[in-house]
Amino acid sequence: MNHTDKATMKGLTAIELLIITSIIALIVVFATPMMNSVFAKSDLDSAVEITEQSIHKARVAARLYDTYVVMRVEADQDMNPHSITILMPGKDTDELLGEWKEEFVLPDSVRIVSGNMLINFDAEGKVDFPAKLLIASIQDDFKQKEFIIQ
Repeated sequence: MNHTDKATMKGLTAIELLIITSIIALIVVFATPMMNSVFAKSDLDSAVEITEQSIHKARVAARLYDTYVVMRVEADQDMNPHSITILMPGKDTDELLGEWKEEFVLPDSVRIVSGNMLINFDAEGKVDFPAKLLIASIQDDFKQKEFIIQ
């Protein structure tokens, strides 16, 4: 007589597999939107840091070389990623330096809402005309950061 003891049985039944699969599916369904939000905030924080760094570098370069510096914000809707470029024209600069240019590229999931603009810094690092720069997340329009450059 072959007798199987329940204590020696191993493995999962179909019902147990179905329950485990449905629990995993529920976790995925609820965790995905939260993870997207975390990634959007991370990219926006990175873009804020890049923007602050580019403004600071433009001011420092203007003061250091005692000349004007142009910060160009490129935010065409067709162009992705958006970028910020700092230019220091060749005239009235150090002879060894010549023309200087540095480009900062923002993350793909971030856009500059305020559009294209040129911001001029004088030799003291001050802005000719104050500018308002608005950066937003593509995934969540409520996640925004505004810069007043003056």
